Amino acid sequence: MKQVLYCLMFILMHCCINAQTYHIREGSINDTLAIFTLWQAVTMKSDGLAAMGPDEVKQEKVATIVETAVKSKSIFIAEDENKNLIGAIWGQKYGLRSFAHCLFNAHFFVHPEYQDKGVGKKLMQYALDYIKQSRPEILRVEFGVNESNQRAIHLYSELGCVIEGRQEQKIAKSDGSLEATLLMVWFNPNWKPCKS
Repeated sequence: MKQVLYCLMFILMHCCINAQTYHIREGSINDTLAIFTLWQAVTMKSDGLAAMGPDEVKQEKVATIVETAVKSKSIFIAEDENKNLIGAIWGQKYGLRSFAHCLFNAHFFVHPEYQDKGVGKKLMQYALDYIKQSRPEILRVEFGVNESNQRAIHLYSELGCVIEGRQEQKIAKSDGSLEATLLMVWFNPNWKPCKS
């Protein structure tokens, strides 16, 4: 019995030591460099993202994306206890009235060292809850996900996204093969149409 208690204490202490605290907030233009660095880190570890390697992730392009997401109030950041950016999620608007109810091209990154620790799920849930409570004009949030990324498909489904379409041979992987992308959509249950 004593050994079991020592074992349980060790496990609890180990979990507490390894437990990582982080908080989520709205993103700003000041996060551009950190998002650029995060995107590069994720691209180096993941095959089939929207960039084949970190050399394709250009700081100017990221700055434009962040500026657009900040203007549409659709960017959220997860930071660790030292204020290091460990995750980001954002969507983009086209700027046309006929698409005012949509966030397109939603991107969702978690630093490789923080993956599989619940950061991504909490970050995505935070963003969707924010839209639900504060953005009734947004009906659709669209995510593209590689068909082989079963973890992401499971997570998106768990948070209420549905598969709406399939784009054959959309993503070129580093080995030259092509993969289908699934269009997954989250619908805001609190949507209220805007009158033009």
